Amino acid sequence: MLSLQRHETLDAGLTRIARETVDHAVGHLTDSTADTATCVHETRKRFKEIRAVLRLGRSGLDGDFSGLNVAFRDTARELASAREADALVAMAKSLRDLTKDPLERRALTRVARLIERPVEDVDLTDLAARLPGQNSPGQAKACPTTGTSDEPSVGQASACPPVTFTAHGTRWFERGLRRTYRNGRRAFREARAAPNAAAIHEWRKRVKDLWYEAQIVAPAWPEVLNARVEMLHDLSRLLGDHHDIWALHAHVAENRRRFGKLTTRRIAAVAERRLVEIERAIFEKGAFAYAESPRSWSETILAYWHAWNETI
Repeated sequence: MLSLQRHETLDAGLTRIARETVDHAVGHLTDSTADTATCVHETRKRFKEIRAVLRLGRSGLDGDFSGLNVAFRDTARELASAREADALVAMAKSLRDLTKDPLERRALTRVARLIERPVEDVDLTDLAARLPGQNSPGQAKACPTTGTSDEPSVGQASACPPVTFTAHGTRWFERGLRRTYRNGRRAFREARAAPNAAAIHEWRKRVKDLWYEAQIVAPAWPEVLNARVEMLHDLSRLLGDHHDIWALHAHVAENRRRFGKLTTRRIAAVAERRLVEIERAIFEKGAFAYAESPRSWSETILAYWHAWNETI
């Protein structure tokens, strides 16, 4: 679980969380009892969590942030195609339950049936062996160092040392909290000003970062912070639905010859209607999620953490 423990230092707590998350990802990739779709879905969630942890503790990271970020990002991308087809099918079925129009329901059923799943050619065990901290004895421990930004250019994922944070005090942690909140607030304003699929998807990634970080600090005052965690979870879910609906709409439109003119038209109608509903909800929730200033958010969280750890 993504959460700090009482009376552990922030660097020790974030190190523990990061390594446990990597271990869970490896467990999903090597689970022979689960179907591939489940393994892929759960692993991708763990990758998003670990990258959020890296962003939060970037200033206290013992190692190269860009290299570790690339390693997890590129490994996740190798699983993307397998996940995307399943997400489109799931969304078509979900939209089918939301419309009472029999013609729209028939069109969505047809789309779910016709969407092709990619051939599974990814060796999940091999991916697990290449994750940071999964080196075999004597293996070189080197991370790709392509780029210096939060989203560096594509590089080949390779084995890296385990994720470790070695920083004293709280300043580095507060800096990460403030950066995450500030970036999300900026992305929210940009998406609200120009509500297109690309801008909303960028905001979605920043909301996920904030949601994961809220889970990490929630034990400091669960009566207050658990409500924030739930609100961000709901916002993240709606943003995910927005992305999947838009992707389904675009996929059908790009393949209109395969799906047929009438099916394409009906998918567009139900998708556009649902997108309007979601956008109304996400911008209302977003206004509350980012009502504070970045400084106020980070200082408040640190104050809760200090109070939690200073209480016997």
